[in-house]
Amino acid sequence: MSLKLLPDLEDLLEGLGVSGIATILLLSVILPGVSEVVKPIAKAAIKGGMILYEKNKGAIAKVGKAWKDIAAEARAELVEERGKILESAAGSSKIAPISEASADVSN
Repeated sequence: MSLKLLPDLEDLLEGLGVSGIATILLLSVILPGVSEVVKPIAKAAIKGGMILYEKNKGAIAKVGKAWKDIAAEARAELVEERGKILESAAGSSKIAPISEASADVSN
């Protein structure tokens, strides 16, 4: 038994029928015409995006700087909060400081 990668041409033509074959032939004629219409539209959209970016480059830079500033403030607050948590945990801890613990061991 052999493995078929492509269907037989007869089976393909029989399955498609007249309307399928006509569609394939029409698409081969229509698609080049469609690409001639779509390409200028796509190019115009890309050019519009580039112009929009160039006009708003300064505003984009300001937003980026503001975002970095906000992130730095949030990071500083987080470090401060973690420091307070560690200080309160160390103050309420019943574990002796290292200097007292070493004195107990040596006696």
